[in-house]
Amino acid sequence: MGNKLLNKITRIVNIIPDKFLIELEFQDKAIGKVDLSEMFSEHQMGPLVKEILRGQIFHLCFVEAGALAWPNGLELCADTLREIATLKKKKAA
Repeated sequence: MGNKLLNKITRIVNIIPDKFLIELEFQDKAIGKVDLSEMFSEHQMGPLVKEILRGQIFHLCFVEAGALAWPNGLELCADTLREIATLKKKKAA
């Protein structure tokens, strides 16, 4: 069995930087809101998170190879984000 992402992120729908909220669309068209406030809290900070906060670049996140990424190299796995997201199916147009 291959080690590929099962829940690739296809796009970022919305970002609310001051609340550390990101709304993502996954490959199956489900849309999920991910609250990263705990990860970006004072007691959880690793060096890459500190750099994002210090440089105020949270809003510069982007999708790279199906994962959520920042310019400083921090990447978050789509499968993990999918698990913590509050999901809703995208309405058919």
